[in-house]
Amino acid sequence: MGNVEYKVGEESDIHNIYWLGKKMHLESEFSELDWNEHKVLNWLHTNTESSQRFVYCAYDDGVLVGVFIGSISRFYFGDDQLASDLLWYVDKDYRGTRVGVRLLKEFKKWATEKNVKRIQVGISSGLSMDRTGALLEKMGFTQIGGLYKVDR
Repeated sequence: MGNVEYKVGEESDIHNIYWLGKKMHLESEFSELDWNEHKVLNWLHTNTESSQRFVYCAYDDGVLVGVFIGSISRFYFGDDQLASDLLWYVDKDYRGTRVGVRLLKEFKKWATEKNVKRIQVGISSGLSMDRTGALLEKMGFTQIGGLYKVDR
């Protein structure tokens, strides 16, 4: 691991984010679900173009090793704004380094600057759940629930 560089994700990063996202899909709880290349690429374009979306990348020697994508929305019951993660993934060789922490800190900073009422981050991939939960709590997050599934 060299010197990791961080940057706001933009159009030129989509190809790299796509492949890192594919890696996450294959490694995660989602691996049994389909992967639609066209849909993913359109979603990435939407995220890199919107001021209500956050895309932040971590590169090590030109290789994307981490990404955080988040968005701002409103609760269905009121007008308060919520910032939440859509994708937070760090390559397994970089887990336990500062990469995930830095991505999360940048998301929190962005959300704070957007003046949201709440920041929420979930763990739905099934990857490193205990370590990620401990990290979130260390960074000031409080657990408020859990995810449950039934596959058909």
